[in-house]
Amino acid sequence: MAFVLGLGFMIAMSSFKGELKRSTIYYYNHPSSNFVDMKVPGNWDTVQDPDFICDANTFVPCSVNVPDGVSINTYLSSYNTLPALLVASNDRRDSR
Repeated sequence: MAFVLGLGFMIAMSSFKGELKRSTIYYYNHPSSNFVDMKVPGNWDTVQDPDFICDANTFVPCSVNVPDGVSINTYLSSYNTLPALLVASNDRRDSR
């Protein structure tokens, strides 16, 4: 009986969850490691350039999660420093 009540409670509580927030992953696909170039929306794409490898120990972001309803332009303009953008990035990429 307690199991059935517990299961019913879990199902009832799960129905109150809000809609999941979605995001789009953008990859930095420009060879420059200059912060000015990192702020250019055209240097980011939803497909990763195979010439760049993520998971490096550099100061070049590899990818970022841009929330649904936010443009890459708006997202990038909200970061005024390289350290802030690096904190927001998922990982780092090799520099060229």
